[in-house]
Amino acid sequence: MMQRRPSEPSAERTASGLPPHGATRAVPAGRALAVGLLLAPSAWIFETNAAQTIAAHACFASDKPTTAPMSVASLTWIMSLVVISLLLAIAGFLTALRNWKQTATLANTIRAGGEVDRHAGAVCFLARVGTISSALFTLGVVASALALIIVSPCKGWSP
Repeated sequence: MMQRRPSEPSAERTASGLPPHGATRAVPAGRALAVGLLLAPSAWIFETNAAQTIAAHACFASDKPTTAPMSVASLTWIMSLVVISLLLAIAGFLTALRNWKQTATLANTIRAGGEVDRHAGAVCFLARVGTISSALFTLGVVASALALIIVSPCKGWSP
């Protein structure tokens, strides 16, 4: 999933057509950037919407709200969704963190005032934004899971 780019446009090539060892730097591919940027937020959106839909159906199946879910299976489904969403969010965060580490040399070049092409600068920026947003949305999935453990989906907060 990584694209290899020569560190200089005029880098020598070996007999196989590849740049010599050490003449390349790893830059995350577009797919890795998209996964790092979008997987954790998508997992959070999926978890919140699906869990609330299941809870609404289980707790408000008739005109009157109930104090406990009408089916124990609904809690099992909600917990399964939370676990799946947490795994997806962690996978997105780890991908984003790997993207961040792959662009560390590039970020140091930019910070030192060196010249880089616009594409490389955008890749570096997206890797950073993906890591920060993935961390925050992973925490959001954890907070949603904790709220489910602390408060019953049917009772809600009571004063």
